[in-house]
Amino acid sequence: MKTYNLQFKRTALTLALAGLVPFYAQADAATDQRIQALENELHALKQQLERQSSKLESTTVEVNALAFPPADKVGVKGDGKSLKFETDDKAYSFQVGGRVQTDAAFYDPDKNAIGDGTKIRRAFLDVRGIIASDWNYRFQYDLARANSGDSSARGVRDAYLQYTGLGPYPITIGSHKEYLGLEHLTSGLYTTFIERGVTDLFSADRHIGLGIGTYRPNWTANIGIFG
Repeated sequence: MKTYNLQFKRTALTLALAGLVPFYAQADAATDQRIQALENELHALKQQLERQSSKLESTTVEVNALAFPPADKVGVKGDGKSLKFETDDKAYSFQVGGRVQTDAAFYDPDKNAIGDGTKIRRAFLDVRGIIASDWNYRFQYDLARANSGDSSARGVRDAYLQYTGLGPYPITIGSHKEYLGLEHLTSGLYTTFIERGVTDLFSADRHIGLGIGTYRPNWTANIGIFG
């Protein structure tokens, strides 16, 4: 009787364990699915984090490039008359220079006494450059004229913006020379004498206005409206 009961118990235990096997199998399968889902979600989050990190690095590089341009992107050069800062693509530049011209006269009078003397004829501060490729700017101030004692003398000479996006037809607005007289339009660096000729008396000098013009090797043409 005891042997029978023992066998019965063993059989019942075996059957019970056999009945639990599907439940364990189902539990293991569900656990594997949850683990796989978590792994997939973790992988997706990792990829998203890598994309955001890459985008952040790219944005940081762009910001640094704008705020702190590399030294080799801006060139510095001088020609003895000015100092120029210019980007490699020549889209932006800043040039500062000037000019000093002094006139002196000493006489050995015969009958009529002629006063000797010296004078600073021109003392320019000149700033010019380029903005965004298509815009030129210039500001020129003559210290000699401003201190000449003549109330009509203006220290400010050129002060203008010029649009060059139309190719050989630049448009200029601001204070600049009116288009009258070859002697007047020629720079003081290239005139024969330090003082201009008599014909310059008929020139209108500089005024605020709007002008457009062009030139070729043998001719020039300009039109403008001035105050």
